[in-house]
Amino acid sequence: MKAIIENENKPTLCGDYELIKGDFTPAEAFEIISFLQNFSKQIRFNINDEASLKRIQELEISRESIKELVKMAKANGKSLRLKSTISIELF
Repeated sequence: MKAIIENENKPTLCGDYELIKGDFTPAEAFEIISFLQNFSKQIRFNINDEASLKRIQELEISRESIKELVKMAKANGKSLRLKSTISIELF
């Protein structure tokens, strides 16, 4: 779903955008997911705020689960199908 919003006389698209869609080897999948998970204020700007630290902890829990899934796929000669959508809103 996309909406066009006028912002300072420039049209801006808001909505959902499909960023990742495809089948990947376990190594490729882990690399893609790791890249996305490293995108936080603390890592990008070395800012330690409570929200960033909490989010990093949440991402670490996810990363461990994903590592296990990747190991299982690799051990069984399987690929992984990744799909990722991002929602963008003006606020």
